[in-house]
Amino acid sequence: MKDFRSILLAFIGLILLAKPVSAQQDPQYTQYMFNGLAFNPAYAGSREAISAVLLLRKQWVQLEGSPSTGSFTIHGPSANERHGLGFSVVHDRLGITRQSFAGLSYAYRLPLASGVLSLGLRGGVTQFTNRYSDIVTINPDQQNPGVDVSTWLPRVGTGFYFNTKRFYIGFSAPNILAGRYSRYNNQFRNSIASEQRVHYFSTAGVVIPLSKNVDFKPSVVGKFVKNAPWELDLNATLLFRKVFWVGAGYRTRDAAVFLIEYMSLKGWRIGYSYDYTLTQLNQVNTGSHEILFGIDLGLAKAKIITPRYF
Repeated sequence: MKDFRSILLAFIGLILLAKPVSAQQDPQYTQYMFNGLAFNPAYAGSREAISAVLLLRKQWVQLEGSPSTGSFTIHGPSANERHGLGFSVVHDRLGITRQSFAGLSYAYRLPLASGVLSLGLRGGVTQFTNRYSDIVTINPDQQNPGVDVSTWLPRVGTGFYFNTKRFYIGFSAPNILAGRYSRYNNQFRNSIASEQRVHYFSTAGVVIPLSKNVDFKPSVVGKFVKNAPWELDLNATLLFRKVFWVGAGYRTRDAAVFLIEYMSLKGWRIGYSYDYTLTQLNQVNTGSHEILFGIDLGLAKAKIITPRYF
């Protein structure tokens, strides 16, 4: 009965999260289900091991100025598994804009009868740079601003994450401090150079055994930012013999996605995903590529045999 209630709750969560919930100002990830700390501090310590993930993403290949992202996260639980700590580094490029973030995450993990509820906080800083000197003007009457502008902004995030052995649900705001910075030119003083908006992420997933060697895992992430279109990532993956993931999905208003991951019983894993653009941008790019490398250290043998679904 408990398993039925858990699956039912996850299914309700999937439906509730499939609401308008995103445009891309923060980096986006196709393999979000294997990289939870990147956008939810409450994920820290949830894998019951010291877990590290390196992810490299190149979006819209062959389109000049397209997004390019690299991220590294590492996290783990305390000895009694009541606390989780994590560290994240992200570098993102989009056109002339550069964002580099570093931050620490903390999660308080509260065991419940059916699973673990985690409440998380993150604090860090972002270096935000506009490289105006890279702008190439084709109108002779226009002058290149010529001066690069850079500033450091504080970053504070929060979230919650609830998971059992078979499902999870979470909500997060990686940066609740909407920030802006100014630039100076001869015409305007303190004109706005850039403004960051609060992004919200909602996630849910469930694992359904199909046979002894095959499990089915549907998942969803919803993304929302004020004054921008909502976005959903809908994914379905199959896990074969507890080590090999194969999946496909759809990102609203954007792309069809395909992904594979191999998860060794020794704790390391490698994944790859490809996004095929469904908009008119597919005429000027060949899709998006994402590579993930991960390792879990300190898992007991019994825990290694049990797959780390989430």
